[in-house]
Amino acid sequence: MMKKESLFQPQNDKDLKKQFPELSDVAEFDKLTSSELLFVWWYSNPTSPLVDADSEMFQPSLSKRAEAAFGKSFKREDQRATYVSRNFPDKVRIAIARMGKFNASVRSKAKGIVEEILSNYEQMVKVDMSDFITNDSNGNPEINFTARNAYVNSCSKISDALPQIIRQVEEGFGLRPIKGAENKGPKAIDDFHSTKDQ
Repeated sequence: MMKKESLFQPQNDKDLKKQFPELSDVAEFDKLTSSELLFVWWYSNPTSPLVDADSEMFQPSLSKRAEAAFGKSFKREDQRATYVSRNFPDKVRIAIARMGKFNASVRSKAKGIVEEILSNYEQMVKVDMSDFITNDSNGNPEINFTARNAYVNSCSKISDALPQIIRQVEEGFGLRPIKGAENKGPKAIDDFHSTKDQ
């Protein structure tokens, strides 16, 4: 069984945008403080332990989820009542809706595809140069310039594509393994996200 993966799960005390630069590109997160974004992650990310029904920390009650998320995100208590009553500021409400749309299973598939592309590129460039030598009609060896030029052009395109592919592999699409958790199959939320645009 595959291990479950979390999406943009906080790894330390740094701002989530610093841990996952992709989040800086999400317009709905632009105006959030680091504490607000952390709250949004805990409250609405599908892989948050407070949202994931398979987690021991799961909170089906939205008020209790808001209270738990507040405790994990804010050091000051002055806004606790506002957040626990779910009377969120507009920018937080908008960010909650956006965070809830992230789909870990689709990102996991995309991560696998990119890793496969990298592997295929590696195989494509591993060519024995003697493969470009053929025999002419008299049996004399000659270089197949058409095949060699096609190979050189392919290598150039692969080289141009590598920086983006490497960045995607290194950033990992925001996914991190959840220790001790096994994937027991697709969840209802993943099924919903994969079918809602069809």
